[in-house]
Amino acid sequence: MVCPLFYRYGMSVDAGFIYGMDTDTPDKLWRRTDFIINSGVDVVRMTPLTPLPGTALFQRLQKENRLLYTNFPNDWERYDLQHVLFKPAHMTADQLEQILGQSKATVFSDAVIEQKYTRTLAATNDVTAYVAQSFNKTYQGALKAFLPEYFNAPAF
Repeated sequence: MVCPLFYRYGMSVDAGFIYGMDTDTPDKLWRRTDFIINSGVDVVRMTPLTPLPGTALFQRLQKENRLLYTNFPNDWERYDLQHVLFKPAHMTADQLEQILGQSKATVFSDAVIEQKYTRTLAATNDVTAYVAQSFNKTYQGALKAFLPEYFNAPAF
C-alpha cells in the first residue's frame, strides 16, 4: 500500500489494527500481520478487540457469556487495550493473546522498524521518517516491558 498523497505533503501514515473480531481466524490474523509489515503504514498500533463496559459490544458479549473479566473494580486493570477480555469466536483467548504477542514482537522488531523508517524516509523527508520511527520505538519499548516473553523469542 503506497500513500503518495500523504507523502507528497510530508505526512506519514499511522494506522491501528484490531485483533479478535468475530470474523478473525488465526490464519487471518497472520495475514493481517504480514500486511502491516509490507504495507505503506509507517506508524502502527495493534490491540485486541476491547469490549468496554457500557458499549453494545460489551452487552452483546455479556449476553453470549463470552466475557472473561467482569469483576469491577478489580478487573479494570485488564481493560488496557493489551489484554484479551473475551472468548473469541474462532480460537481460544490464549491463542489470540499468543498470536497478538508474536505479531507485535515481529512488527516491532528492530528489523521491521528499520524497514519502515527507510521506506518512510525515501517517500517523505528526514523529519517525518524520524518522528514515525520515534513513535514505533516508543511503542516497542512499552511492549518489551509489557510482553517480554515475546520479545525474547524468535520471530515467526
